[in-house]
Amino acid sequence: MITAGAGCALLASSAAEPRLGFPSETPAGELHAAALRAAVHWRRRIDDPLLDPSARRALRAAVRSCEGVVAGVRIRAS
Repeated sequence: MITAGAGCALLASSAAEPRLGFPSETPAGELHAAALRAAVHWRRRIDDPLLDPSARRALRAAVRSCEGVVAGVRIRAS
């Protein structure tokens, strides 16, 4: 289950592992899959009609952060 705390962690750290709640030795494939799952989760939440504009902006930032992790993991795995 992805929580609001996980969303804050995505925005607070620069390394992929802590942003997703994983230890530093986590394989790239596992990080990639987790980042994709998190991006999908936060993207779905953006469509909630009860969200105010600031919450929607925060969710968009979380999605961009997940996408950044996905891109970074791809580069690291190459």
